[in-house]
Order: sequence, then structure tokens, then C-alpha cells
Amino acid sequence: MNWPWYCDVNNVGDFVIADTMNNRIQTFQTSTYRASLQPYYGSEKSPLFGVKSVKSSGIPGTNLVVANTDAQEVCLLRADYAKGEINLVNSFGKGFFQEPTDVCVQRGTGNIVVVDTCLHQVSIHTQSGMLLGFCQQDNFNMSQPSAVAISPTGDIFVSDTGNNCLRQFKCNGQYVATIGKKGSFVGEFNGPRGIAFDQRGYMFVADEFNNRIQMISPDLRHFTNAVTNLPLPKGVAANKNLLVTAAASDGFAKVYHP
Repeated sequence: MNWPWYCDVNNVGDFVIADTMNNRIQTFQTSTYRASLQPYYGSEKSPLFGVKSVKSSGIPGTNLVVANTDAQEVCLLRADYAKGEINLVNSFGKGFFQEPTDVCVQRGTGNIVVVDTCLHQVSIHTQSGMLLGFCQQDNFNMSQPSAVAISPTGDIFVSDTGNNCLRQFKCNGQYVATIGKKGSFVGEFNGPRGIAFDQRGYMFVADEFNNRIQMISPDLRHFTNAVTNLPLPKGVAANKNLLVTAAASDGFAKVYHP
């Protein structure tokens, strides 16, 4: 891989990783950690350019959503794991996004939340791309937000990377709380990036410049270091008791038992 960025667990329990500088998505079986799907390079209509995020969707007819970053769009894909193929279903956002960096899908509605780092904004869209609203609050401005995830309760969590904290919003984008501040102690962040939730509701955050993954309890009161001494981790995905971190600095995806 060449500069892998964000990652997720797909609908069959395997890891999917945005292989950014190779302009492709790779899928790895959790039983062997070997590639199990041919890389997707896109079609003439919508090739992948600098793709930074791939997330499992749960949308009927679509099972992956991609932040096709350098193409300034979001792509909805259909993966056929039996055939080893991924095909484009729909794309949107050209002319609206400048740097779509991460995406996630809201359960129930199937709406798509998109982080645009360059525009310092997080927007909510229908599957066809219609804008529904923004995650925002009048008392602060997000600075270079870079990642987003949906909690088991449906809340939206955003890595406000430039402000070294997490922001919590309701499903409609209404602000709830700020978590953390700049620092190196447990519960503090220095460049928070990828966010993931495991089946128990624990949240994992790639704390890039602290070189670690932090684990946060479902009540958001208890913080622990899940994995330390990582080389600038970007992404994290939780699958049962496993974590995979896409570390862009060395080009590897690494699996840990926290």
C-alpha cells in the first residue's frame, strides 16, 4: 500500500482500507489478513483519485461509500465479494466539496455525513447528494475536521483536528458536547484522526501525533490507551476485539488485540 488512510469493517466482517496514493480500495479477510478483493480503480465516469476514506454503508444496493478526495466527490459503490468486483452506483458533490476526507452513513435514514477538511465543515446529505444540513454550533468554528463516525445511539462524532478535540452532535447536526483538548495525557489529543466504534459501544480514536489509539467508554467518561507507539496512525476500525490502524508513514495496516 502507498499512504493508506482511513479504514472500516465491511458487511461481511472484513477490513476495507483506502489505499490513497494507489487510488484504490483494498479488502482484507480478517481470518488471514490477505487481500480478498481486486482493487477498485473506478470507471471512466468516476475513477478514484486520492481516495482517503471507505466506509460500510448498509444502504440497499450499495455497501460501500467512499470519499473520493482528489476528485472532490463522494462515491456509492456496490461490492460483489463472490466475484471480487466493485462497481459504481452513484456519485455526488462535484462543485460542492473541496476536500471530502471522510464519510459515514446514518443508520435508518441512510443519509451520508461528509467531512470536508478544506472547507472546515461537516455536512449531511441524502444518498442522491441533496444537502440536508450541517453539523455546527455558533460558539466555535471547526478547524480542519478530518474524520467522522456514528455512535450506536446515532450521534455524530467528528475529529476537530485543528482544535485537537472531538465534537459530538445529534443526528440532525445539533451540537451536544466537546471532548478533550490539546495535550498528551489520557483524554487529551494531538491531531485526532479516524474514529470507530466497536460492538460494545466503545469509541476508538487515532491520536496521530501522540502516536496512539485511545479508547473511550460508552458514557464518554473513561479514557485509556488501547495501543501506543504507533507511527502516526491515521485510521482505525474495530472488529470484535481487533483494531486495524492505517499508518500512512510506513504504508502498512497493522492489527492489534487491545
